[in-house]
Amino acid sequence: MTLATLQQAFAATLRDDPQPLPIKDGRLAADKRVQIYRNHYVVTLTDTLKCVYPKTCALLGEACFDAVARHHAMVHPPQTGVVEDYGAQFDATLRALPNIIEPVPCCAELARFEWAQVALTLAPASPPFEGSALASLSPEQQAQVCLPLNHQARLFESDYAVSDLWQAIATEQFEGLVVEKPQALLLVAHHDKVHWYALNTHHVSVLKTCPHTPLGALSEAQLACVSELAAMNAFTTPTTAYTAKE
Repeated sequence: MTLATLQQAFAATLRDDPQPLPIKDGRLAADKRVQIYRNHYVVTLTDTLKCVYPKTCALLGEACFDAVARHHAMVHPPQTGVVEDYGAQFDATLRALPNIIEPVPCCAELARFEWAQVALTLAPASPPFEGSALASLSPEQQAQVCLPLNHQARLFESDYAVSDLWQAIATEQFEGLVVEKPQALLLVAHHDKVHWYALNTHHVSVLKTCPHTPLGALSEAQLACVSELAAMNAFTTPTTAYTAKE
């Protein structure tokens, strides 16, 4: 058995898919010894998911969350040895469990919201947007400029008011909370913290359009939103329309 084959077999066994392993019985039987590793593996990943999804855990309750987290750990094992970036697809796990998603339909969107924040803090920083770079251009040149999104910024759209729910859980203030309403947000990471801003339909259209559409092709309503979004750190260094297409 090669080292790679042994590693694959051991990883599968930890995920409750037993494979032949050259483990000798000692004070404990081989299967008991593997079970110790499996328990540690599951507990470690469950604790990691609790750190990534604290508000989702609070919404579902710890016992329920732990059960879902254990299931997720078995179905979606880490792809690297770095647990700091573990936790993707947890919202998909929630959606696939009718006994969870049907009574608490907003839980998957709350989890997606929490993971989006983690993903942004892990993203590389972009060069800051400099408004002076646009001001130095002629009107004709400005019309050919595209505004790429900051790597640490993301448009987040949901059928639920996830930021309101997140805040209500954080403050334990649920009076007047209405979750069943659409929400569009700009999430921006800065110094390991994520800020979010409520957006209107014009903001959303600009964020979807600006990275690949020159300013000269935007409507007046969209152009009026560009400076507002720039103040939110939505954009990075401007490019020409030609560069954006490349």
